[in-house]
Amino acid sequence: MKNKKSLGCMDKRNILNQPVVSADLLKSWGDRFFEMACWNDAIDFYEKINERQALESILQVAREEGDLFLFNRVNRVLDLEPEPKDLVELAEQARKLGKERFASEALKQAGVEVEAHEEPSS
Repeated sequence: MKNKKSLGCMDKRNILNQPVVSADLLKSWGDRFFEMACWNDAIDFYEKINERQALESILQVAREEGDLFLFNRVNRVLDLEPEPKDLVELAEQARKLGKERFASEALKQAGVEVEAHEEPSS
């Protein structure tokens, strides 16, 4: 059952592809998806209206969740190039949360050799 606060994929596509659409409508849908933690859907709407503050909030969520995919997507939308230290911090958070794949890929993107960065087992 579809959540009444959500959109189906066709409705979402139709709104996003309208040649003229209200910024208020786009922000409203972005905010709804944000509240539901549907980050990628929220990004789609925020990107269309260049809602930087909301996108930066999602970037913070990506850092907290150690989500490299989300981190990279928001950085692309914001036209930012992440610093190696940001990627290392994201890798450390991902590792804490058991997201080893994100951790190793973030370190690779930061230019850090994974073996050299890993801490020895106790």
